[in-house]
Amino acid sequence: MREFASGARSFPEELGEDLVRLFGIVAGILERGVRSGVFVETSPFAVHFMVMGFSLMFRMTEPIRSQVPRLKELFQQLGSPDVEFVEKELEERILRSVCTKQQDEEQQAGGQA
Repeated sequence: MREFASGARSFPEELGEDLVRLFGIVAGILERGVRSGVFVETSPFAVHFMVMGFSLMFRMTEPIRSQVPRLKELFQQLGSPDVEFVEKELEERILRSVCTKQQDEEQQAGGQA
């Protein structure tokens, strides 16, 4: 997070290559889904940043959520979701945004995407 905030002044090349691979995986999944008629065309950038941004912020803010009294109280009132719950919620939100209408209807009826 510090590297991103600092403009990546000392960003390791290996990490950059890892990010390229991750982006390629997301783009490939979306492309195959569009070709098979399961997904609508969407921006791989948007989906990648939804996953990465959400995941990083959830993990990076844990100390704040657990140590700041008012935030801790709020999260306890809201049910303080664990990582698995948050990951599943993110997965559902992304699928709702990229699935074709037919796939969305099948999921709502209890089918699998």
